[in-house]
Amino acid sequence: MHNIRAYLAIQLCTLLFGLSALIGEHVQSEITAVVFGRSLFALVLLSGLLCLSDNVRPTVPWRDKSKLMLNGALLAGHWFCFFMGVREGGVAIGTLGFATFPAFVIIIESALANKKLAYLDMVLMTMIVAGVYILAPVNTRYADAMNGLLWSLAAGFSNALIIIFNRYIPVRASATQSSWWQCAGCLITTLPGGTTDLYYSNGHDIVSIGILGFLCTGLAYWMLTWGLQRLQARTVSMMIVLEPVYALILAWLFLNQRPDGQTIAGAMLIISASLLSVLLPARGR
Repeated sequence: MHNIRAYLAIQLCTLLFGLSALIGEHVQSEITAVVFGRSLFALVLLSGLLCLSDNVRPTVPWRDKSKLMLNGALLAGHWFCFFMGVREGGVAIGTLGFATFPAFVIIIESALANKKLAYLDMVLMTMIVAGVYILAPVNTRYADAMNGLLWSLAAGFSNALIIIFNRYIPVRASATQSSWWQCAGCLITTLPGGTTDLYYSNGHDIVSIGILGFLCTGLAYWMLTWGLQRLQARTVSMMIVLEPVYALILAWLFLNQRPDGQTIAGAMLIISASLLSVLLPARGR
């Protein structure tokens, strides 16, 4: 029963991550306002969670705080690219382009280790590249969609940098503390433009950005942390990779953005490769 609750929490977390794409496309404010507001509202919720926590929290050294805030600056760039991808190319292209991040992780890790790509890694990268090629619009009338794909690929690359950063640069902080300081770094990175842009946003956009920060960031990351404490990281990763699936379903239901056969084919290749990138290490890859 305990594991069932953890599974449900991770599924809801993934759904909220997918919902963030719809909100990003729907909001008319400047992207800097979206990124700044998302960080601000997430900080409010995470601060409350830290205050309510009964666990003994480690004291975070300033050196580790600076590392986390630097990663927060990367997070700001990632969110900016992601929302630009969604706004320019739509939910499908924006989320599927982002889902290519496992390929970038493979490339970066191979470069850091100064090793050649393994055969299975090359197969996975071929699947991802093929999926992106299928998604890429060949008609010049769809220049915005192509721009969206490029922005979403940049979001995938920046997400890979964040993953590498978290994996190879250890810090003394709980998961909630880590999320708090990263959001703080993201907030500072978007100053002062984000403050001004958020101030001039309309009320409807501010409510949407608040939902994005509270639910799709603060609450989602808290549930992700809670689930990781009870489930294997590989299991959680497999579910998180399905974020584009949730985004496509939500866009179909609420925005009437029905994916065509080309989009579905590209999605199947990219998502399958992403799932395999999680499964194969468990089999001795």
